[in-house]
Amino acid sequence: MLDAHYWAEYNSYDGSMDKSERTEEYLKAQKNVTNDTARNLVPITGVIFSLLTSIIVLIVGLIGTYFKLKRNKLKAIHNMR
Repeated sequence: MLDAHYWAEYNSYDGSMDKSERTEEYLKAQKNVTNDTARNLVPITGVIFSLLTSIIVLIVGLIGTYFKLKRNKLKAIHNMR
């Protein structure tokens, strides 16, 4: 919600301004929009969480495959008798 307010305030200024037209209000609105730490760190956070999720899924899949192969091997040995 606060981001929408900052963007609306920032977009209310004309985009073709020269340096003399940059007021304190404009610079404050620009700072509020460009210094958004959460948005700036989203790609890094996304990579970290996707890697962790992928590693967990891989480990669970490998464990499941290991037990499935082990069970099939035991069945094959039991059927040989």
